[in-house]
Amino acid sequence: MGVDVYKMKLNIRKGQGAACNVLLTRIILIWLLLLGGCGPQPPNNTPEATNEKNAPIVSPVHVTVPTPTIAIPPPTGAVGTSAFPTPTLTAISSAPKETPTNISVPSPANTVAPTKPTNTPFAAPPPAKASTDIGSPSPTPLSPSPFPPTRRVSGQRLICLDPGHGSPRYPGAVHRDSTGKADLVEKDLNLRVAQHLASLLRAKGFAVVLTREGDYTLTGFTGDNLVEMIKREIQARVDVANNAGADLIISIHFNGHDDPTLRGTETYYCKDRPFGDKNKKLAELIQGAMVGSLKRAGVQVIDRGIRQDTIIGRRFGYKHAFMLGANPGFERPSQMPGVIGEPLFVSNDYEASLLKQERILQAVAEGYLEGIIRYFDWAAK
Repeated sequence: MGVDVYKMKLNIRKGQGAACNVLLTRIILIWLLLLGGCGPQPPNNTPEATNEKNAPIVSPVHVTVPTPTIAIPPPTGAVGTSAFPTPTLTAISSAPKETPTNISVPSPANTVAPTKPTNTPFAAPPPAKASTDIGSPSPTPLSPSPFPPTRRVSGQRLICLDPGHGSPRYPGAVHRDSTGKADLVEKDLNLRVAQHLASLLRAKGFAVVLTREGDYTLTGFTGDNLVEMIKREIQARVDVANNAGADLIISIHFNGHDDPTLRGTETYYCKDRPFGDKNKKLAELIQGAMVGSLKRAGVQVIDRGIRQDTIIGRRFGYKHAFMLGANPGFERPSQMPGVIGEPLFVSNDYEASLLKQERILQAVAEGYLEGIIRYFDWAAK
């Protein structure tokens, strides 16, 4: 019996823990008193065991051990840039919950590597890849506006400069070297002269707007009908001048011809307009000033004079040049005097060699400037 009591004591210790020590001691004392200090007795396997005096045996007392309180602390440390929310953990005890520490999550903008900018196309479709013959060094702007903003004070004269052609699709006249490779392209020369002239005009107090400021066209310049493509493009450029309220439009070009011996200086105008007389006078003044400026630069000039724009119009099946005249189907013709200048021939070897010199391009710009100033002096009389 002593062994059984000992085993019971161990079991109680294992099952109930230190909280039952006092109760276990009392039970042992009761057993010892009832047995009278006797040695081991055979076990009593009856369901309800009693002692020799039929005294009831005290059953072990069930002791409720309190459930330990387990507090789960909130997570600490960085959680990275996960898009999922951090779960909320609830403590088992009734103790106040701890407020999780605020965790700074880095902004996605700081964790994502920047991507290379793509070439964003402008309003017109991007130009076709330039050929090796007529490629242009001129930068292409991202979004040229067909109606550029104009800074103009009250009473200030506004000049619209149209650098003719533009983009590899619309290059204009081309000069080729002895190997047949293009070494001079009209569209680039036109733009450079326009840039020189714009600076000169602004220095003289004029306001200036350009129909293009890079190697592009204002329209897509795509299709199978070249005449219609040119017509749409020139309409867009005339719209720039009209919407800006320009006083003059100067379309800057250089000549080209299948006959490489042709050369000289000429200026085109349209007489069949309400301001036809002004057109003619402007052409005369610019032609004279251009010839003088080129001569001062050392050019052996051939003065081809002023010409009516019907020569240009006939090339496209119309009476007048789109830039200057009022043709059927050309809905919004120019509303101010203007000319098309052709100071030198790109297709002529001698004049092409001159056009490769920046000082000659500057002389051309100065010729335009002098003619424009003379025109306003004449108009003021």
